[in-house]
Amino acid sequence: MKKLFVLLCLSLLSHSSQAILITGSFTGAWYDDENAGHGYLLQILEQDGNDIAMVFWFTYDAQGNQTWLNGLGEVEGESVTMELLEHTGGEMSAGVINTTGISAEAWGTLTLTFQNCNKGTATYAAYDATIGSGSHTIKRLSRTIGSHCSGGISDNRPPTDPAMDAQYEFTNTGADDDASGRVKLEINSQFTKLKVWYKDLPAGTYELLVNGDPVAMLQARGNGNNHQFFSSPVLAGWLLLDFAVEGKTLDIAQGGTVYLTVTLP
Repeated sequence: MKKLFVLLCLSLLSHSSQAILITGSFTGAWYDDENAGHGYLLQILEQDGNDIAMVFWFTYDAQGNQTWLNGLGEVEGESVTMELLEHTGGEMSAGVINTTGISAEAWGTLTLTFQNCNKGTATYAAYDATIGSGSHTIKRLSRTIGSHCSGGISDNRPPTDPAMDAQYEFTNTGADDDASGRVKLEINSQFTKLKVWYKDLPAGTYELLVNGDPVAMLQARGNGNNHQFFSSPVLAGWLLLDFAVEGKTLDIAQGGTVYLTVTLP
């Protein structure tokens, strides 16, 4: 019974639920169906190698007047946080647009966190105490033509990117002379897969690090082969591939000690 309990715990650790990644496929209109009359336009952009979210929130001020807010924030996994600006002034009359009175003032902060490709939570905190803070659920209203949302890195890969199927050997750092392993990266127009094999590591729990950041927990049974597979879109029994590996260093580590390492081209 004790052995069965341990195996069950290891299984839950190695196949635990993962957060998704905000990708370009999240671009579109979002709304709160319980509070009609306001919603969001979200666009995911690339800026200096980083994924940036540009948000427009169409809502109301404390007096019930229509207002629109916008902001930019860097994507951090399944969430993005930004400061919102409120735009006032300006007018359009008799076919003439007058922008001389437009001003933008800091309104507060907004965090969007997504549970999946079609549902998220908007959490706000206004600098105006009469508005205060709160949160509400948002749902997808539209998506861009041709987009497919998995919440993994394949969403952001252009269809014109060349396919690849390459394998790389881990280097043993000397922390355990018997340990070895390899990774395989497969990319095509349908999916991106990462397969990680590791062999003869002492029994225990390890971290898979990408450029020093933990991305997954790995279980080793001791002598013999072990593996963990990742895919975007996710496959049954695999973990969602929500991190990039090309040009990055992958380490298998435990307690700050790196056992195996490889740098992908």
